[in-house]
Amino acid sequence: MRCGKWEAIRELGHGGQGVAYLALDTAALNLPSVLEELRRAVGGLAASGSAEDNERNALAALGIIEKYLERESEKYCAVLKVLHEPARKDEKALERLRNEVAVLGRLSHPNLIGVIDSSAPEGWFVTPFYREGALARHLGRFAGRPEEALEALRG
Repeated sequence: MRCGKWEAIRELGHGGQGVAYLALDTAALNLPSVLEELRRAVGGLAASGSAEDNERNALAALGIIEKYLERESEKYCAVLKVLHEPARKDEKALERLRNEVAVLGRLSHPNLIGVIDSSAPEGWFVTPFYREGALARHLGRFAGRPEEALEALRG
């Protein structure tokens, strides 16, 4: 799926209003250099012709691409949030999206997520990608240790 310059790579999660995808900024990504790095990395993996070897080589190449993107995630990756199809046809849902994007665009605070790009008429917006994952994954991390939780949030 492509929205503007953003190419969805894989689903990160979904909710009642839409789906969140890991997305690449195709305008910023220097694809020829990525492909050259991939060619160097898999240069020794020559396809032998068997389906099993070809599949193994393809999986190795995908793993290399994922590692490259993870290393370069701050430059090229973001989260693309797309409204479900029914919501994209609902004027009230699109108005809520326009309002949310407008508010997030005006506010600047370390504890608020920003909006990088958006198209409210098309029902999508883009926010920064954080490698550490969704906040929900970390809810139990400081259970029973409020001082440590506050210290972690201070930055």
